[in-house]
Amino acid sequence: MRRFPVLVVLLIGAGLAAAPAGAAPAVTGTLALAASGASVGYEFTAAPLLDGPAAAEAVGLAEPIRRSATLYAPITLSRAAGPACGGQALQIADARALLQVEAVEVNVLAGRGFAEVELARTGDGPFGGGVYPAAGLVREPLSGCLLRAVGSSGDDVLLGPAAPESLTRHRVRLRFSGGAWRGARTVTEAASEFGPATEAAVTVALAGTPAELGASCKVPPALTWPRTTVKRERGARRLLERAGFARVRFGGVRRGLARGMRGRYVVLASSGSLPCERTVRFHLGAA
Repeated sequence: MRRFPVLVVLLIGAGLAAAPAGAAPAVTGTLALAASGASVGYEFTAAPLLDGPAAAEAVGLAEPIRRSATLYAPITLSRAAGPACGGQALQIADARALLQVEAVEVNVLAGRGFAEVELARTGDGPFGGGVYPAAGLVREPLSGCLLRAVGSSGDDVLLGPAAPESLTRHRVRLRFSGGAWRGARTVTEAASEFGPATEAAVTVALAGTPAELGASCKVPPALTWPRTTVKRERGARRLLERAGFARVRFGGVRRGLARGMRGRYVVLASSGSLPCERTVRFHLGAA
């Protein structure tokens, strides 16, 4: 009988030692934008997802980007074409650019989710605007004319804001596969009185834990009213951990709940999704 506790400790220790260390969150994919006869393309492979200050430093911006829930990835301007100063072929003068990833929400148990992905903008409103602090630079080699690859206004801009801003209004649907959250989205808009015809296409593979991606995780339906079915504390805890929550705590007995929650464990939240990195508490319903 005395051997069992020792054996259990050894097995637990072995399991912890075998667990692989988590890699830093990163994104792989492509971004293509086109409008008014001009087009640009970006590529990124295992680009680290950084906060604003670190991202600004990574691409050499003179001004910092404020820290927020948005994550940024250094990406590379890989192609550019279109009418420029003298109509000559373009060369890439500075390939450094930034992608922004925000509003990630995942249902880990179902392997589904979505995110907002676009060329990084600062000082913008909810429907567009702002500036593109790092979009890359292109040059006409003979004339020496230097242009921003993408910009909100000005004569020194190759591609205006219409194409990149179209991604602001559309989310990329994600599916978990091969260790990453993968998705693609193409947005095509016809010319109108508000702007030219545009096309924007993005593919992404987000690697990292939901908490590292700054995501919100869906609370399992079995722990929400009115579908509460979990009757064991251990089962509730394990279900929340499997759903992607980094920190799970038992919040104690909660009395005065609806009859269907009595004797069952429940997460009391006004939303079906909660930030994955925050502590989520579950309660036992009682009369």
